[in-house]
Amino acid sequence: MASRPTASNADLGQPSSEIPNQYPPDSNSQGRHSSSPSSSEEDLSGEDEQLDPKFVVRSTKSKLKADKEKANARKDSSKIHVLSTSSELPHHASKLSRSITDFVKGMIGCGGLKFKLPLPPSTEELQQWLTWIETREDAVSSAINLQAQKSNVKTAAERKFLIRNQSEQLKQAVPRVQYTSASSSSRRIPKQFQISCDNEFKSRGFPRITFDWESPHLDNSEWNSATADILAQNWYNWSLKEQNFSKREVKGVDARAVIERWLTSMRKKFSKDNKPNTTTATEDTADDIFRRHKQQRKKPHICVIFKDVDTVSDYEDSPPVNEDPVSVSLFWRSRLLTEFVTELDKAALQMTSPQKRSSLCTFLSRKGCRNPTEEEADAYPIPPGLPLGAYDEGNLSTFSILERRRLGIPEKEDNAYTLNQALVDLKKLTHFTKPGTTESTPTPANPDAMQIESTQVH
Repeated sequence: MASRPTASNADLGQPSSEIPNQYPPDSNSQGRHSSSPSSSEEDLSGEDEQLDPKFVVRSTKSKLKADKEKANARKDSSKIHVLSTSSELPHHASKLSRSITDFVKGMIGCGGLKFKLPLPPSTEELQQWLTWIETREDAVSSAINLQAQKSNVKTAAERKFLIRNQSEQLKQAVPRVQYTSASSSSRRIPKQFQISCDNEFKSRGFPRITFDWESPHLDNSEWNSATADILAQNWYNWSLKEQNFSKREVKGVDARAVIERWLTSMRKKFSKDNKPNTTTATEDTADDIFRRHKQQRKKPHICVIFKDVDTVSDYEDSPPVNEDPVSVSLFWRSRLLTEFVTELDKAALQMTSPQKRSSLCTFLSRKGCRNPTEEEADAYPIPPGLPLGAYDEGNLSTFSILERRRLGIPEKEDNAYTLNQALVDLKKLTHFTKPGTTESTPTPANPDAMQIESTQVH
């Protein structure tokens, strides 16, 4: 088969008449021979640049598929990372987690039951911390230059000698960090550990201990990350020294991740506590409505039981996934209060939609009950100000009158509407009766079956 003329003929400048007729004689041969060398080159290069549309479509689809596979791989990797790290964390209500968060709250001045989170670092405080090392280095360099000028230092050796011999005087030029410790720290943290922790923050250039509550994830905040590192290390030191946990437990927990989890839960609390008051005088806030309803019901002494989650909740460390947790019987709590809380579990289930009832039942289920250990008993102090019927009589007999007064335990029941009456009224609502009747046949409550878990604020 005859070959086409190449572009080299045009490059050599040969006229088209000298190019031998290599095409078979047909109707198009004259057109091909009459074309100029430059037009032949353009036609050939144009043919090279044209792409098969099918090839373009296949390439585009392949690229989209590859991008999608990469995105899915990143998502899977992220999920694996979350599962592999979160599964190692103890339950948020376990003694180990509480110890870490209580240490953090104690160091930022939030050791009490009712606390307000400190304000986040200001722009000035953040800038001071970020430039802390540079500021110190500049101050020391200026002091060295000034001293070298006074001593007429000329060589590098003389400068080194000056720095070595007058290091103590040069340190005086370093600006001091204006540090403010928390106004009220937890009494459970020994003073020497509080001082040691404060000194470490001061030595790192921090003006105080706080967090950027609006950015709880440590990877997104250098301040939060550094603060969590220092608090986690000081908690390790405190726990090992106080022997609250075994070395295996302390070394095996990621205290930094526990702090990050706690920060995430505190973000909402900070926003709520610092929300500007935009309501008018005629508008009712949720708190106003709640207080008014309590006053109208004239039973605020019963509602006070639910102010603190620890009063109506008991926990144990997270069990295996396929097992229910074991309920821990709080030593100070009466059988009456336990039965009342169990009845509230039943009321919660009955008021839940059928679609959500199964998941709520699983959430409230407990696998039996046991008494607390000595360490667990210390972690659940006696709450003050509850109705007298909420306290175990046997436990109250171990306290003197003065001790009971100090704990805020009433000497006698002053309210006509007692906790026992509240339980009776609640059972009338939860137990099954025939329509049109008011009598019910209550079934014995099983306090070990369920245990209500209120809003988790730990």
